[in-house]
Order: sequence, then structure tokens, then C-alpha cells
Amino acid sequence: MALVIKEQLAKKGTACRSGEHRLSFYGVTIHETANTKKGAGAINHATYLQGSGANKAASWHYCIDDQLATRSIPEKEVAWHAGNSKGNYNTIAIEICVNSDGDFKKAVHNAAELTADILKRNNISYTNYEEYLFQHNYWSGKDCPTLLRKGKPLSWAYFVERVGKHLKPIQSVNKGYSVGESVLLNGYLYTDSYASKKGKLYSNKKCKITKIVDKTRPAPYLVDNGLGWVKESDIKKG
Repeated sequence: MALVIKEQLAKKGTACRSGEHRLSFYGVTIHETANTKKGAGAINHATYLQGSGANKAASWHYCIDDQLATRSIPEKEVAWHAGNSKGNYNTIAIEICVNSDGDFKKAVHNAAELTADILKRNNISYTNYEEYLFQHNYWSGKDCPTLLRKGKPLSWAYFVERVGKHLKPIQSVNKGYSVGESVLLNGYLYTDSYASKKGKLYSNKKCKITKIVDKTRPAPYLVDNGLGWVKESDIKKG
């Protein structure tokens, strides 16, 4: 995985981390932190479970923002997140950060990547992966993950689709492009490999591929040492 995961475990034997083992794997439950304060990213939430939050029976396996994910509870153990024993004892919890100084869209993309990785490691394939994705709302009726449920700015359907893109077998996605190869660009440059913001539009611009990341991302090719990221559909050999 390209995503960085920082191990920042809560203390075992506390209210937030009993150390009990999950019973089975039903899937992944998605939450949002509802904490919009500046700086309320993944590391701060993990630190909370290591401090005053340790005394409360509320926790999660992973918290994720636009930069990285933190792991507070090992996947094999129970986290108290669902408001429902079946959800707690059988699913892995991911909290998506909504801090006002973060990039929520990128945090959602990171969460989709992490979710897909968890599903893969539990032998869940693209054919029925949607059955293993749960909103917190499913277990308790709580309006969570709030922003994804409201589609502001990304919807739950979008998140599910992003997870699928990481799971779907890659067929004829790679046309043989490699680092150092010259290509012709007929399309936009993007600020990142997630194609979150368009840059300049080019027609038959000759450039060189200098980096390739996860090809399930919309624009996985970096050209000319940082000129921008491009979609595979917008380039051809030349």
C-alpha cells in the first residue's frame, strides 16, 4: 500500500481497548470523527485514545486523514464503535477525519484504499465487496458518516465505488508505459494522482513519465519531474 499507517496503539486493558478478540469478519464499518477543529487529524485522535479517551468504552481500529492513518486497536481485537455488539465484535472500524484544516476528499480516498486492503486480506473479492461495507448508521441508526451520507462533498456511493476500483482486477489498464518513456499529452494536468484539481490543458505536448503510482488512481502518471499528474486515457506513446 502507498498509504502510511502509523502504529499508535491504545493501552491494552483499558476501557477503550479490552483486548478481546473479534469473533469473525463481517466487513468494515465507516465512521466520521465529527471533530472539525483545526489539527484534529489522525495522530491527535490516536493520542486521545492513549490519554483521557482510554477511560471510555469508545474506540476504533483506524483513524485516517489526508496524510496518513493511525492504528489504535489491532484488527484481531474488538473496538467499541458500532453501538451494537454484532458490529463491534465482527467488523473493523475506520474513522475518517473531518478537521477544517484537512482535505476531506483525500481523506476519503485514503480510507477507500485502506478499506480495500482490509477486504483483500480477508479474502473478499470485487464480485461482492459491497456486502462487506457498512455505515455506522447501519448498526445504531446514528447519522454517521454524516458527510458521506449527505453527499457533502462526496457521497457514500462514491466511496463504495472507490473501494471497488482498488479491488477490481486490472485488465488492460497498463498499456506498457514505464518511467522514463516519452508520451504525448492530450488533456489536463492534475495537481495530484487523485485528479482532485485540474491544471493546464495541453494538446500534443511531448513529456516524459517520471513516476508511476497505484494505477487504480485516476491520474497515476507524474510527468516531467513534477509538471503534473496525467490520466492514462490522455496520453499516448510518442
